[in-house]
Amino acid sequence: MRKSVILEALATAHGFLDISYFESLLTVSNRTVRNEIKELSEDGLQHGFDLKLQRGKGYYLQINDKGKYHVYLKQIAIAPVYAPKQREALILQILLSNESFVTIESIANQFNMSRFGIKNDIDNVEAYLRQRDIQLLRRAHYGLKLIVSTKARIETYNELRSQYLDLYEKHEPSVDKSIFKDLEQALIHVLRRNNLTMNYAELNDTRDMMQTIIHLSTPWNHNPEDEPLQVVNYGVARDLSEYVFNLIKVRIPLDFQTFFNQFVAEKSKLILASSHDVDDKLVRIILSFLAQCDQMYGTQFMNDYEFQQSFYSHVSLLVQRLNDAVAFHNPLVMDVSARYPTIFNMAILFAEVIEKEYNIQVSHDEIGFMATHLAVHIEKESRKKISKYQRVAIVCSPGGGSDFLLKLKFESILPTSQIETFSFMNESELELYNPDIIFTIRPLNRSYTVPVITINEFIDDQDLIKIKNMFLLDQFNPTSQTIRGLFKEALFTVYHNLSYCDIIKNMAQKIVDIGYAEPSLVDSVMRREEVMSTIFLNRVATPHPLEMSGVTDCIHIGIVSEDLEEMPKVIFLISLKKGQLTLHQRISKFVFEVMSDADLVNNLHKANNYLEFMLLLNEKMR
Repeated sequence: MRKSVILEALATAHGFLDISYFESLLTVSNRTVRNEIKELSEDGLQHGFDLKLQRGKGYYLQINDKGKYHVYLKQIAIAPVYAPKQREALILQILLSNESFVTIESIANQFNMSRFGIKNDIDNVEAYLRQRDIQLLRRAHYGLKLIVSTKARIETYNELRSQYLDLYEKHEPSVDKSIFKDLEQALIHVLRRNNLTMNYAELNDTRDMMQTIIHLSTPWNHNPEDEPLQVVNYGVARDLSEYVFNLIKVRIPLDFQTFFNQFVAEKSKLILASSHDVDDKLVRIILSFLAQCDQMYGTQFMNDYEFQQSFYSHVSLLVQRLNDAVAFHNPLVMDVSARYPTIFNMAILFAEVIEKEYNIQVSHDEIGFMATHLAVHIEKESRKKISKYQRVAIVCSPGGGSDFLLKLKFESILPTSQIETFSFMNESELELYNPDIIFTIRPLNRSYTVPVITINEFIDDQDLIKIKNMFLLDQFNPTSQTIRGLFKEALFTVYHNLSYCDIIKNMAQKIVDIGYAEPSLVDSVMRREEVMSTIFLNRVATPHPLEMSGVTDCIHIGIVSEDLEEMPKVIFLISLKKGQLTLHQRISKFVFEVMSDADLVNNLHKANNYLEFMLLLNEKMR
């Protein structure tokens, strides 16, 4: 630390040392040096030394008690140096972990600072707490204490612990970290026993909250070891509190247990024992909706009984929860919306029906959960498309092992297909094989009625993933449209000084004016945007209508000239003919790859014209 450097310099000096000397030695400002010397002067009163100032000459060190002085030197030599924000976070940790007063001296001593030095940090801590409606009580001779509810105490600590995890773990009461792995398994077991379930993100949040509660509970444990544990009389918290006490002898306070029960209730879902709890009215609503989807998008929802049962259970619990005013957070809602826009639209339309029939309000998070259920069925349909290519032919060089390597790679993505390799020098054998699809390293001499795909002889894993996605999205279908063909120079616009809503309204209207969509496109795009923003990763936006009704499939490109945090950089407004579910999936997958590449997005944002934009985008289409 700077203080130890100052003391060492003074102790070994053969004369006076002025402020400018320490400025140069420490490479800090005049003000910083004066503050350090002021704090040292205050510390010296208790630690056996004094800093004397001779006007016009500088400072010298006077040691009054060598024992105290050397103890102090050791303390400040090994003390870690914290940035102001880190000190403030640790002060908050101290205050949140204590229900009684904490003296300012004890806080200052933890950082080897004086009361004066720690004052600014405490003022900043008070401002932080004020924003969270937590009062910092200051009492002369007593110190500092928080006036805070249990909920605010735990949630604030949990938020800070997440932000400063490494820092907090170093200063938390000693708890064997290995128990937390056992704790997660215990949590899963207790959830099952209470007939509850969570998704992965919710389980992680609950595990982290339980760890926070354990660390916060440790300073509260002043009870004799033989005193019986007090537990709430219901819920997950009761079982876990008993488990924690038996494992590490930490008593979780009753108010902490009550908070945790409420936290689990908000994160978990009740598992329905059977589908008998689904009312007939809801069954009719769901079946009618799924039948409409099948008719509009060519899906097979009505043929998937397992999916129907799962969807019934989810929606019935949704209605029950919303009637009881219980809401769930969905951390994946934006990801689902970006990856499965058409399916998300289906969920929005279904939510509107449910809201009307049951007089409830369905949140974005709940729409995301319903979209996830629908997406599971769509993914199952996609995988079925692979099964229609049972006989796969690979035309490659004879011998050398490359044919065997290609076969192994294709078997990894087509495990149920029969795959054979053929030499490009003997095409007649290929014809006799009667394949459903052909992959070849060079153009073939004959024409075939099945899809023929040109590949590199030494394909890498990335190429293999692209081929698998082509199977899943049915891109080998002769009628399958290329994404490149959806872009038009007439639908490339650079926008200045407009709001996002005005921009997408303008883009939709331009598609209508060209004759590529019905006038209803504009209102449908705006309706979809009202439900939830379509600005996603790295500020790429993919606005689209709630229901597709295009005349010509197209994508309008919009570039927002201003680089503002709340605005997108690049906009892909998608307008397709009715029922183009597979094409919309392909577009979404492609645009998601684009938005995941921050450098590409920045370069696209700088494109001055359509040609420059497409040259950049074509690199991603290869």
